[in-house]
Amino acid sequence: VAQLNTMGFDNYPLAPIKDPHAILFFEKLFGCEICVKNPAAPSFFNTWPVPKIKTPDEIVRLESDPDQHPAWREYRDAVLRCRASVAEADRLPVPARAFYPLDLACNLCGTENLFAWMWEAEDEVQQLFDKMADLYIATRKHLLESGVRLVNVQGFPGITCSDLQLPSISPDMIRRFVLPCYAKVARACGGAFIGFDSCDIGLLEEVMAQDWLFGCSFDKRLPLSEIRR
Repeated sequence: VAQLNTMGFDNYPLAPIKDPHAILFFEKLFGCEICVKNPAAPSFFNTWPVPKIKTPDEIVRLESDPDQHPAWREYRDAVLRCRASVAEADRLPVPARAFYPLDLACNLCGTENLFAWMWEAEDEVQQLFDKMADLYIATRKHLLESGVRLVNVQGFPGITCSDLQLPSISPDMIRRFVLPCYAKVARACGGAFIGFDSCDIGLLEEVMAQDWLFGCSFDKRLPLSEIRR
């Protein structure tokens, strides 16, 4: 345990951030309109974004400056208030936000549009994944420069990557768009734990060989005998 602690792994509690933008945070930073069925009790089950990008050409013009967006400022200020309220020796690490580029891209474009554009507008979709990675890295850098210590929710250093839409696209599309995006962010953020819901055993083997990977979950459809192998 001591050796793991020196590497940045720990099982400490995480700072209790009162996050006003826990749901669809990066969608907000990219300018999506957010709809909430029950504003008094928002949750992932009653909150959804209105897709912002209508054509692949709009991806080229897509921009996000966190410092100019109230959602980022409110979240950053909540983190800094929590940090300032505790003596330095007692400060807990802050849970790093998960990175979900495929789900985020689906929310920005509309799922059907995105899946079609992966075939019809590959260059523009690649730009979108790059822009999402750059935004995530920039927001993390801002917090680190403020003296905040970030860990992912499993206690690993680095971040968590997870996409609910991953089983909906082919292994080739995962290789082309998703894995390079995971890798870019993981290398910039000190590694990653990923929720890898693909039932392609060959693709899982490729993921397990990545030098930035701390660990991953796997699709329950894969036989345990193959996982152990």
